[in-house]
Amino acid sequence: MTYDEILSLISPTPEERYRIEKSRELLLEAIEERFQGNKNYSHTTVIGSAATGNFLRGYRDIDALILLNYYNAESFRRTIKNIGGLEQIDFRGRKMTVEDKVDARYNHFDVSIGAVLLSGSPESSLGLDMEQHPTFTITKLGESKRSDILLSKQFFKNIGLYGEKLGGFTIEQMVLFYGSFDKLIRAIKNGDRIYIDFSGKYRGERTPIVISYPFCGLDNLAKKVDERDLFISREYASKVLSDPEQFLEDTRRVMNKDFWLKRAVKYKDSEEFGFPDIHLNHRENRIMRKKVNPYSHKKVLDVGCANGYSTIAISRPGDNFIWGIDASIEAIEMANRLKKEKGFKDLTFQVGQMTEIPFDSEYFDIVYAKRSLSNLPSIREQKKAIKEISRVTKMGGHVYIFDLVMEGYQRLNRLRNIFGLDEIELPFHCIPIKEDFIKTAVDNGLRFEREEDLTSTYYFMSRVLYPSLLKPFRKQARSNSLPNQLFSMLPSFRNIGVSKLYTLLKK
Repeated sequence: MTYDEILSLISPTPEERYRIEKSRELLLEAIEERFQGNKNYSHTTVIGSAATGNFLRGYRDIDALILLNYYNAESFRRTIKNIGGLEQIDFRGRKMTVEDKVDARYNHFDVSIGAVLLSGSPESSLGLDMEQHPTFTITKLGESKRSDILLSKQFFKNIGLYGEKLGGFTIEQMVLFYGSFDKLIRAIKNGDRIYIDFSGKYRGERTPIVISYPFCGLDNLAKKVDERDLFISREYASKVLSDPEQFLEDTRRVMNKDFWLKRAVKYKDSEEFGFPDIHLNHRENRIMRKKVNPYSHKKVLDVGCANGYSTIAISRPGDNFIWGIDASIEAIEMANRLKKEKGFKDLTFQVGQMTEIPFDSEYFDIVYAKRSLSNLPSIREQKKAIKEISRVTKMGGHVYIFDLVMEGYQRLNRLRNIFGLDEIELPFHCIPIKEDFIKTAVDNGLRFEREEDLTSTYYFMSRVLYPSLLKPFRKQARSNSLPNQLFSMLPSFRNIGVSKLYTLLKK
């Protein structure tokens, strides 16, 4: 069951598959258009996961090889520069397998293109061997092994090896050799020597892991892996086999980190980094400000502060002494820049985990977590965070949890169905809490005081009524629209909000 949960997280959506396939086709057409008049041009082949379809959610790479009968550097580079839609072109020069390598951007994808000479055969040429890798994988593994491949890739990604020291084709050969993901990690756990040479020709160095090019056997695709990597792999394989839940948690953690890194690149220092729906964010901040600000000269902690926009908006430095922690180094760097711009001195931002809050017990008068608890990778991690929040809160102090609730999504989607709208999917990178989860926090020294649904009207107007009015015109509702700003000012009625505020008291 746990593997199924992991696969539901890491498998690409139909939309992602479509984007990859469409961009791949368009890139091939653009290359063909420019190279077709070149008498030395043979054809172009897409390789890697974009060719086999064995890519993880969020995959943004397309690798291709341009096959030439004769290579002329000046002609090749001039033609590449004229390919329509290719941007940020960077020629990297000759590599072991290609005459020249080009890194670029195409249709929001990172693209790598290599020039390969059409001389010899896959049995004698690294470049031509590489061209056959997608065919090798598709022929020998097929659709039935896709789940094993994705799980194996995520396994190595969780320990920092996939993409850094192990490529996708290398992992695909492992799955083929051992037969399944389970058998692969059991072999790793047992300390089996990994030596995979389908060509039978490899004569190179016996590094900790050997996985050769399958036709020519001229090189080791895993030569960057060292003994320490092997040790880490064995330790992690042992953990995964004894506690699959750990594999799920680590996968969510890695995906969450990737998600916030991409948000940092996209939004940088803007308010939208923490939450793109700025009008809903403003409403939640106004609500939290009324909870926190009546208490002056108190120590306040924002757990999961992102880039600090909401921390400053809620706590109003000068009234209280404020700290903000976040697991993202990039987010804290942004928060400290914002603090400097605003000139606040009684405000401190630092890197810190919700499950290991870096402060002494009973240090804070008020602790709040806004849309951060749901970013933890599992319910047991959420429980750890509640326990830590309780630990650092003084006796008589208040804790506020303002977060997404699972039942809120369910109620909202029932309404959207009534209005003929598609369901809103749960965010893949987080786990909304259940309504009764916070109420059980009394076990951690906290007494539940109240639950408030203060976003119902906004969610109904912005996620149901407004989109249904726009639907006949085939328009999409924008989160930063003027109507949404007006909706955020309305009082809240009923119980259909996706986010709820929970107030707790430290006993």
